[in-house]
Amino acid sequence: MIDVAREHFVARREPPRKMRSTRPGGRRTPVRILHVVSRMYRAGIQAWLMHVLRHTDRAECQMDFLVHSEKPGDFDQEIESLESKLLYAPALRQFWRYEKLTANVLRTVPPYDIIHSHLDYFSGYPLKCASRAGIPVRIAHSHSDLARSHSRLRWPLRLYASRSQSLISRYATHGLAASDVAGEALFGKTKSRLPWRVLPCGVDLAAFSPRPGHDDVRREFGIPDHAVVIGHVGRFVREKNHELIVHVAEALFQRSCRSHLVLVGDGPLRTNVEENINRRGFRGQVTFAGVRADVPRLFTSLFDVLLFPSQFEGLGLAVIESLAAGCPAVISDVVPPEADVVPSLVTRISLSSSPEQWADAVLLAANQRPSSEERAAAWEAVCHSPFNISACVEELTDFYLREHSRERAA
Repeated sequence: MIDVAREHFVARREPPRKMRSTRPGGRRTPVRILHVVSRMYRAGIQAWLMHVLRHTDRAECQMDFLVHSEKPGDFDQEIESLESKLLYAPALRQFWRYEKLTANVLRTVPPYDIIHSHLDYFSGYPLKCASRAGIPVRIAHSHSDLARSHSRLRWPLRLYASRSQSLISRYATHGLAASDVAGEALFGKTKSRLPWRVLPCGVDLAAFSPRPGHDDVRREFGIPDHAVVIGHVGRFVREKNHELIVHVAEALFQRSCRSHLVLVGDGPLRTNVEENINRRGFRGQVTFAGVRADVPRLFTSLFDVLLFPSQFEGLGLAVIESLAAGCPAVISDVVPPEADVVPSLVTRISLSSSPEQWADAVLLAANQRPSSEERAAAWEAVCHSPFNISACVEELTDFYLREHSRERAA
């Protein structure tokens, strides 16, 4: 039976209080929000922000994006088509230049009411610039378990991150986090210094809804119908733990020639992973799918199980998407518990377990694939959780309008 993990995952019965921004003269205008990100490529944070942008009433909130690379992003054209702007301020790691560049950018645009930074440790610098530019509401958003990543930084970046974190304490007015773990990692367990709260990152669930008929996506990938397809969705970066994925895949292939691994995404370590797989001699059983816009279709029609052995996560949106599709997920024990929206479809494995133990769990999950009724129940469970994009946007919009109203009243 499909059930919902915890009581606080039940959708709220009372909608949040709606407020609108009124400027001098009685004219209603949208609250202007500037999101600060690295670049708008296809990754977890950026995909969530695009869900938010698509579902936000632009009569209430106007959102723009400050990015730190002039390389084109996957979502750039869509952002502009939705009447939002892309602003550029490179040289993020050269803080002596960055503050000047960002200050210049903020002076050349109409004033923003809110700045919302998604740079984790490095949010301190844009928040400092925003404070000096007179932006009253300054939000630092933690999307990752930074406590695990901080020790992996080289000492110059560790020093840079520590300085930026001190700037967050000084210049942020609010904190948001993808999970309790992510919030405590950036802001600390006590909320007396900087008020912070968990904001569940929502997913557009329409594309995951059960549909009649057969989608022959396996044929497109050249994967036999009888194959057990193990999927992974994530950037090729160290924290996603592709090294363990390769070891687990090798153990799987030794046990079952019917297994096939599909890796979705791109990133700096992709070439290393490809070379590792080639050396081990099972390239024919692995598909590198690259960056794709149809990930929901892969979850609903291709994957038999999601393999997600991350070394650390702020939440793990790919797990939420997998559960929305009724696809079982075998995940590491460091993924925050908030992700267990449908516990019966989740298997947690310790990162200290052997690849063979991971392979056993993957095969067991794949062989106990849910029925169509169970998949539909899983989708309903996620729809009634805070990870539904409608509930997320409603909560975030209410937060923006409330804090903006308080600043105007102060």
